[in-house]
Amino acid sequence: MARPLSDEKRSALLAAAIDLFSENGIDATPTAAISKAAGVAEGSLFTYFRSKDGLVNALYLELKAELAQVLMQGFPRDGSIAKKLKHLWDRHVAWCAASPEKLKALDRLLLSNRLDAASRAQGAEPFRELDDAVQRAVEDGTLRDLSLPFLHQIFAAMVTATLQMMAADPAGAARYRREGFEILWNAVRR
Repeated sequence: MARPLSDEKRSALLAAAIDLFSENGIDATPTAAISKAAGVAEGSLFTYFRSKDGLVNALYLELKAELAQVLMQGFPRDGSIAKKLKHLWDRHVAWCAASPEKLKALDRLLLSNRLDAASRAQGAEPFRELDDAVQRAVEDGTLRDLSLPFLHQIFAAMVTATLQMMAADPAGAARYRREGFEILWNAVRR
């Protein structure tokens, strides 16, 4: 009879992958290094994930689910698009600042050719409500008529710039967070 899978070991493997992928990159990180960092036997990784690609896709989904949970907590569903974007901005910047290794790993996962279309689609699903709100604001003329992928990239670029300034000048972190949103809002509003 096969032993039951351990949530603890699976979590340790995912945590090790976050650290190693963010530090070394995905392709430069062997599965043996992930197992070693997780404190499990070398072959254990393949008990939990069918392959390295399976691990990559599972980690992507875990990180996207965590980010969605953070962003949607207290989301002002009845608020204006400005209020919604401000909420997303504040929550996103806070998550990224608190978890830079997760952000770096997620960025690397997004660029990886190991990430399959099904995982990309599943990872985007929790954000559909946000995208729908943005699309409605484009249609009603509140936001500029920019494609969702382009708006996502503008948002991500402003988050990155804001995080870099917050890291360089921690005393000014609140100011950079506020000004970053103001710049974002002025870039996308009509």
